[in-house]
Amino acid sequence: MDIVEHLGLIVLSGVGTVIWWLLRTKDAQQDLRFVAMQRSIETLFAKHDTNSKAIDEFKLEIAKQHYARPEIDTRFDRIDHAFRSIDAKIDKLVDVILKDHGNK
Repeated sequence: MDIVEHLGLIVLSGVGTVIWWLLRTKDAQQDLRFVAMQRSIETLFAKHDTNSKAIDEFKLEIAKQHYARPEIDTRFDRIDHAFRSIDAKIDKLVDVILKDHGNK
């Protein structure tokens, strides 16, 4: 082997070493990005779970407040009864007017 072959092997080894180092550095950077992205995704899912639980609790609270008001139901029943009573009275009034108008 002459000196040119030795220099060629040294240069080839140096280029291989530089490529290996660049790839290792790039891989380390990607690993760091991957870990950061994984943490972001875990945080996102944790926030989603927290928000989902809060929404479920809010729905339950709304349902409790809706069904905890029997006095409102009683008032609406009274209003409904009053309207039915007025309706019956209007029907009687219309019948009287029609009878009176029919006799003339």
